[in-house]
Amino acid sequence: IVREKFPNSAIAVAMATSKPPTLAISPAGVHVAFEGHMNFSVFPLESNERTLLFSTFTTVDAVLKVELKNKKIVASVETMKPTVKVIDSSIGEIPFASDFFVKNKINDVLKEGIALPDIDNVEYVNPSLILMKPCPLHIVASLKL
Repeated sequence: IVREKFPNSAIAVAMATSKPPTLAISPAGVHVAFEGHMNFSVFPLESNERTLLFSTFTTVDAVLKVELKNKKIVASVETMKPTVKVIDSSIGEIPFASDFFVKNKINDVLKEGIALPDIDNVEYVNPSLILMKPCPLHIVASLKL
């Protein structure tokens, strides 16, 4: 319905937390929790004039698997429990995407990863990532100078 009403348009999502997000790191993985409002808008590609489609109150509780691959810290969603309550809609009932679809989209972003910093004249040798408590994240490597 959105594609028909708003051809050649893109969707924008604005999020505002209602309490601080949490992140807890343990050997089992990274636990992330979010609670807040999400506003979904549409705008024509040739302008930035937004039309509000719907608003939600959303909570997400997820566990991520984090690892080091090719000198990048990458992650994937192991489990995710989203709860979405529609607050306001200008387009009627909202058919939400399945958890599977949302999880795959998030994984597409997380697999891009964050590169380890480049340091002049230093080479990482066999780097690895260790998740532990109380000091949550360790990157271990021999350095070749």
